[in-house]
Amino acid sequence: MSSWEIARITDADLADVALLHGLCFPGEAWNREDFAGILAIAGASGHWAIEAGDPQRRAQAFLFDTLLGLSGEIVTLGVAPGARRRGAARALLADLFVRARSLGVATLTLEVADDNLAALALYESLGFERLGIRRAYYRRPGGGTMDARLLRRTLLA
Repeated sequence: MSSWEIARITDADLADVALLHGLCFPGEAWNREDFAGILAIAGASGHWAIEAGDPQRRAQAFLFDTLLGLSGEIVTLGVAPGARRRGAARALLADLFVRARSLGVATLTLEVADDNLAALALYESLGFERLGIRRAYYRRPGGGTMDARLLRRTLLA
């Protein structure tokens, strides 16, 4: 496991976020305007994971969320293919849990592709529970679709 620094994403970073999103989700990439739209939502923020000690400070993962009132949502989370299974997503989620609890957010929800077994395993290891399925939620390159699992984690009882 690597050690990760979490940093807030700013408007100036959004083109870089879009590039990293494209590496994480080939054929399904969001653009700079998509991320600007997310940050325009009340309670939304984005955060990078940067490997501690990297002199170039290259972001290896990102998480965008909305935290408002009693509920929060993970909008998107991605890890660069070369940085997977080294703790970046876990570090981003740990930071999110702290931020959410400090704001009084009681639950977090997210959707994850039904075929993303690594992400499902990570979320379930962190206490997320399966709530249901959204049929044909994700469009795949080439015209196919994939179901999404809806997950929830309780932070405050």
